[in-house]
Amino acid sequence: MAAFCTVLTAFTSCLNDDDDSLPVYYDYFTITQHGDGYVLYSDNDNVVVYPTATSVATVTAGKGFADNKRVELYMEYNPEYLTTEGEKKVLRNAELKGGNYIRTLSLKSRTEAEAENLCVDDSIFSIESLDRVWARNGYLNTKVTGCYSGNNKGGIRPTVNLMLEYDADVENAASIRLLYNRHSTKDCYTMGRTQFLTSYDASLLLEVPGSDSISLKVYTDSLNAKSLKIARKDLLHPAAPGTAEP
Repeated sequence: MAAFCTVLTAFTSCLNDDDDSLPVYYDYFTITQHGDGYVLYSDNDNVVVYPTATSVATVTAGKGFADNKRVELYMEYNPEYLTTEGEKKVLRNAELKGGNYIRTLSLKSRTEAEAENLCVDDSIFSIESLDRVWARNGYLNTKVTGCYSGNNKGGIRPTVNLMLEYDADVENAASIRLLYNRHSTKDCYTMGRTQFLTSYDASLLLEVPGSDSISLKVYTDSLNAKSLKIARKDLLHPAAPGTAEP
């Protein structure tokens, strides 16, 4: 998939010097498939995008999105194809121009994290900054900054795992521990600071007792905790087009 560098403000029309150029839209999306085509749900603007089949084939080298569920994309669009339908904006015939897949993992329970040796001190490296945490369209997302290992025995990528903890007797509250597991020893060579963007299937968070928004504390061993409220509707995956919201 073609990579890109320019980050544009979400759903702001960005025009080039050429008066005939089309506005550009950039955002993070959850990928769904409807019939023979793809439908993309934006994180920030409540926008549903129907890209052209030709542009999907172009940016994915003919492979389609395959099993990938999360992506950052930029696209050109004709304002005539932007409509409002109920509470959503719908953008049809969007021409995808490039983007990157977002690595997708699952949240871990404490039992799962310990079984996979993710909590072993020697496997956990410091996160230098917790840049952003948000939930949308069935995924919890994090942006963190840490050091990348240059000696990771066969190219295994470092992973920022999330371990979910909650009290069965306490409603609408949970904690997430970030575990930066680098699959290498503490004294290995590092390549400097790198930002990691990861999406996590949020289904496990739906098991937190209660029915209101979840007060979530996100913490690491090296940084102060961040707190945020997450609406339970944001933990649900998008409904198929033309069906009622879950």
